[in-house]
Amino acid sequence: MSAFRALKPICVPLMALPRLAPGPSSSRALELLQRLHKALKEVQHPEQAFTPSLLGYVVFPLTHLLGRNSPVGQDTQSQGTITGMPDRVLECLLDCLTFLVQRWTSTSQGMDVKLWDQLWTFAALILGGPISVGPQASSQPPPSRSEETLVACVDLLEALLRGVYSGGLGAANDTLRIDAAKDTRRLHPTNAMVDSVFPTSLQQTGTRSLLPLLFHTISSFIALIHPSSTALVSQTAQTRALVALDGIITTWFCQPDRARVLASIMPGLISALVKLVVGPSATSSGPEERPGTRAWQSGWNEWADTTTGGVATTLTSAQRGQAGRKQKSNPSISSTTASASLTLLVHTLVLTLSDSVLEHPSVAGDGAALPRDAHGLEDLMRCVSVVDTDADAVDDTEVDLDPETTVIGSPSARSAGSFSTTATLISRVPSSAVENVPFPRLTASYLAFTRTQVSYALTALLPPLTTHHSAVVRVQVVRACHELLDSCFRSLSTGEAGRDSGVVELLVVTLLRLAFPPAEPLPSVYMAARWAVRNALAPGAVGNDDNDDDNDRRYERAARVQQLKHVVQTIAEHELAAFPARVKGSNERPLKVGLDVICALASLAQDEPDSDNEEENGYAGDEAGNGKEETAVVAATLRNCFARILGPHGGIERWSWPLLVALELGKPVDLDIHGSSASGNTRGMERAWDLARIEGGLPGSLQIENGADALPQNGSVDPVVPFPDMRLRNVESREMNIRIACMFEAIGRAAGVAGLTTVDHLMGVAQRIKRRRNGGPVADAAVASSALWLVGRVVDGLAAGYEPAVAESVSRGVDEPKRVRKAARKIIDLIVQFDEDEEEFSNANATANDDEQNPTASGETAVIVEQRKGLGTISKLLDDSKRTPTRATEQAQALHAAMHRELVVCLNLRLLATCAKILSTLFKRHLISTLYLILSHLGSPHALVRRHAEISLGHIAYHTGYASPRNLILDNVDYVINIVSQRMTYKRLDPLAPMVLISMIKLVGEPIVPLVQDIIADIFDALDDFHGYTLLSSTILAVMDTLMKAMANEVQYAEYKPKRSTSARMRPGPEPMADFAKFTAWYEERASKARQTVDEMLDKAPKEPWGQAAGSKNEDPTEAPDNTSAEQEIPPTRSQEVCIQMMQKSIYFLTHANSFLTARVLSLFASGVPVLVTQERESDVLPLIHSAWPYVLNRLKDESSPYVRREAAALIESLAKWTGDFMSRRILDDAWPIFRDLLATQKRHDDQSALARRGGTRGTTSPYTVSHRLYVSMIQAMTYIVQEVPIADDLFWEIVVAFQPFLDSRVHEELGAAAVKLYRCMAERDQDAVWLALHSTMGTVVAGQCLPVYLREPGLGISVRAGLVV
Repeated sequence: MSAFRALKPICVPLMALPRLAPGPSSSRALELLQRLHKALKEVQHPEQAFTPSLLGYVVFPLTHLLGRNSPVGQDTQSQGTITGMPDRVLECLLDCLTFLVQRWTSTSQGMDVKLWDQLWTFAALILGGPISVGPQASSQPPPSRSEETLVACVDLLEALLRGVYSGGLGAANDTLRIDAAKDTRRLHPTNAMVDSVFPTSLQQTGTRSLLPLLFHTISSFIALIHPSSTALVSQTAQTRALVALDGIITTWFCQPDRARVLASIMPGLISALVKLVVGPSATSSGPEERPGTRAWQSGWNEWADTTTGGVATTLTSAQRGQAGRKQKSNPSISSTTASASLTLLVHTLVLTLSDSVLEHPSVAGDGAALPRDAHGLEDLMRCVSVVDTDADAVDDTEVDLDPETTVIGSPSARSAGSFSTTATLISRVPSSAVENVPFPRLTASYLAFTRTQVSYALTALLPPLTTHHSAVVRVQVVRACHELLDSCFRSLSTGEAGRDSGVVELLVVTLLRLAFPPAEPLPSVYMAARWAVRNALAPGAVGNDDNDDDNDRRYERAARVQQLKHVVQTIAEHELAAFPARVKGSNERPLKVGLDVICALASLAQDEPDSDNEEENGYAGDEAGNGKEETAVVAATLRNCFARILGPHGGIERWSWPLLVALELGKPVDLDIHGSSASGNTRGMERAWDLARIEGGLPGSLQIENGADALPQNGSVDPVVPFPDMRLRNVESREMNIRIACMFEAIGRAAGVAGLTTVDHLMGVAQRIKRRRNGGPVADAAVASSALWLVGRVVDGLAAGYEPAVAESVSRGVDEPKRVRKAARKIIDLIVQFDEDEEEFSNANATANDDEQNPTASGETAVIVEQRKGLGTISKLLDDSKRTPTRATEQAQALHAAMHRELVVCLNLRLLATCAKILSTLFKRHLISTLYLILSHLGSPHALVRRHAEISLGHIAYHTGYASPRNLILDNVDYVINIVSQRMTYKRLDPLAPMVLISMIKLVGEPIVPLVQDIIADIFDALDDFHGYTLLSSTILAVMDTLMKAMANEVQYAEYKPKRSTSARMRPGPEPMADFAKFTAWYEERASKARQTVDEMLDKAPKEPWGQAAGSKNEDPTEAPDNTSAEQEIPPTRSQEVCIQMMQKSIYFLTHANSFLTARVLSLFASGVPVLVTQERESDVLPLIHSAWPYVLNRLKDESSPYVRREAAALIESLAKWTGDFMSRRILDDAWPIFRDLLATQKRHDDQSALARRGGTRGTTSPYTVSHRLYVSMIQAMTYIVQEVPIADDLFWEIVVAFQPFLDSRVHEELGAAAVKLYRCMAERDQDAVWLALHSTMGTVVAGQCLPVYLREPGLGISVRAGLVV
């Protein structure tokens, strides 16, 4: 009663309101309606308060107000005013009605049918306008209302038409199929309401069916969510309309016998949803090709108009091309709108095309679109009994048994008297009446056509939603695909493997795209997708064996899983078959999709359920038994899929060649083929000495000493540097290159040992191309590198799949690890054979290049003699031979082939590292053949090859159990030395074999010097035997130079102090204080020595009695006397002997015609001098210097080779620093005149150099030029000479004047610092001469008189550095 008392004061004034018009009446109505809505919400205990009588009492004035003011009536516009109910008043009124209807439908008595009919009619007309029927219907648009009013009307329609159950609103929505006869929970709509919409008899007269009103309501909703209404309503209103329409469809079409009615609505609804999600301008060309437009929907309309059980209409070209076009989602669509659209689409398809609907007798009687399969003998008997025409089994009514519409298993030939449904009624009326029913018949032909149209719609809808920015939408996509696969699998597939299964493939591909974690970063999305895929492929356990229904479900699920396996196999094969064309294409989006699909399948095949994450996300298990066991079964199924593709029956011989052509490797950035196009000898010498000149060891990862601390604690992370990524020629982005490599690794890991067939075939392809390289096409080199790259990726996957941590979780065969190890050993043997073939080819190619440069031994040019007859040759303008640069093309092809040969070397090195990972410590037996191979490539002229060799050596050291590559080489150095010795004999001479020793010495350093000295004798023998071969001599000398530098690192230069000169002319002037201090020290030392002499004499005095015999027992007759004079000479050590022999062997090459070799020998001498001098072996090194001195002076005069003069000056600098008086005098007498001429000559050369400093100063701008290094060597050599050698005054003055230009402030800092040091040393010798020379050059005036004018040079700015000297 309290609620009635609160509502009555508001309802009575509402009854008294007149027709509303803009003014006070509208304001009064708005106020009353707002008060009413507030009062309704404030009613206490609404479940007991809102009785049907009270609800009817409140609803009556509202309906009275609606009927009096006609909000859907004839709105007219005159003089700028619109008559009828204002939008704000109508909105409040609709809100009140929505509240009342929601309360009314929740009661057990239910809502009055007539009132429900009236309110539904009012709301439908407000939302969509008057109903237009017939060809003469008016096309008047619905009245224009505000967005708030439309939303309120949508809410009212949802409350009137959506189902309400005892468990709450939408409690039964999870189960779309609800049997009305057995459902006891439904409160709304009542059976009377259902009968008013779907009458039980079409022949009843006077019965008004609300089915057109339902159609009009749905059409109004479709018009509201159409993209054309976006300018009028927001996405919030569209989302509300989508949710309401979903509730209406799932409520009124949840019965199988109403599927035909929903089938007539489905085309327009799907069209609107596609246009809403994709957008009106998402596709190309014209509007007639967009999904959802009239041309796209024409197939649906023509079907509904013309199909009478025949064949489907022919598809248009726009429809055929729609599936392959790239679709873009509407950028303005929100996540809630997209999710609601997808939910509505899925529910519509499930309620129309689900397997349970099409198998239902009420639908099968209409033409058997999807017959029930026979899973046993009883089912087969039921199917056969269909053809029985017993009078007890059928009615007197004639039944159509047209073969176009009836198949075995269809109940249309049986009695349907037990079905009181619309389909039963239609089947009992005459055929003429059936043909007049406007709903399509769900026959097999209809299903085939509809499946194609659904495929186009999903193709346009799913891809943009798959890449939506919101995770909620992507999760909804996963649920939608899973629901369609679970409910509509048979209807969306033909049941015949490999034929017209595009919809199922699309759904599976969409799930796989979202199931790959790198492509989908959010766990909530990819875990749901992975669960859906596993659930679809898992066989599961349904019910028990005694229940026939459970057996049927089990058989159906097994058949579906079997067909899904074939679909997955088809998807994998299709993606791999389309991969070459996608790689060559310009659009990376299809390539990315294919990569995601293949990688998702491969990751699902790894048998890693991640149960913890699945439980957190709610996907740990389900009714199908999708647990760990089922996950293992699904993983085994997918592994078998990849095993069939890469296995013996996968047809690798057929599809491998297009794949290899598409996977052509591009040119790496750090691979310079043009720089290595010189002749073989020059290239080999440069390689050897470039490697020898590297200071401090090899660069890169091998410099890191991987000790025990660098090893991983748990063994899960490899402390090795990864290999550089190789770029594919047809793929631009680095990310896509990495993803392609990861895809093939995942395929190899999933295929397991079956992938060894593919590995053997690809290695065979590379081997055959290697053997026919000289006669085959140039493109074969690219195919060989592609084959090895692909082998590397597959083997990497195999190695990862058979790691100990993975092998424990994945069930493998007992013999599978053995087969993998056997394959790894075979790959190693092939790689070694490849390297030997490449070595032979390189040597032959180098010889051919040298022969081309020297065509005849005598140097004469061959003359071509040709005789011609007849008319002269006419040169055509478009002659290919004239137009095509043949020589340029041949050179480009040669460079292309050379690049791929280097890539093959890199890939072989990478394969060796992978095989070491597979074999682990078993790889040690292969070090005898592979270690030399790797070390030989450490001296490659290409940085990319050197980098791969370094990383490969680090990987092999780690996987074979060594702490570092240095330890690996020290432990197996005998293998390498043995092979190098074999390759320096007559039988197998390799000029580049000594470079391996250089690599070892630079890598290991000082510890390897004693081990390598054993091969020095072989090196000397080879030098004596093959000194006429420039390349071999150069590499041997490079080994000597490297070994010399390694020995020099052992010498402690800091502890050695050269002997000072004792010449009287070098003594400084008198210093009384210092001299007196020295005298005092001498006197004290003299007194101590005298005392020491006396003590020694006393010690020598006889201690025995005078009469004792001389041969007493205390005397040793063999003991030598104490005054033994000379000390015996200490013999040289092995290292010193090797150093002396290397310098002796190198003297003869100082006169070699090759200037490069001469320069390197001078460098070797400069490194060997301090090694012997600091170890007090002057007696050995000084005779060698004496013998080589004339050749050194001649090389210093060699004007044709500046770098030879620079090395000679560096050697003279080393001699001046380490040999002291022995060479200092000779340097001053013999080398200084040459230095003086060099200063003048080099000044002229610097003036012509582009790097010369401006202003006439000495030196260049770069400290790395030959000129700069030559100046530094001369200045430092003269610095040591000034300190050691007595110099005559005229010669000393000459030196002071010659080096003054280097004190200029514009000279390079290094040269200036060296010059300052030189002048400081000269100032210690004769400060007056240095002062006079520097101040005369600067033009200093002393006591009003100028110094010697001839020394004045105004252009020199030496004042700053001269101040540092004097």
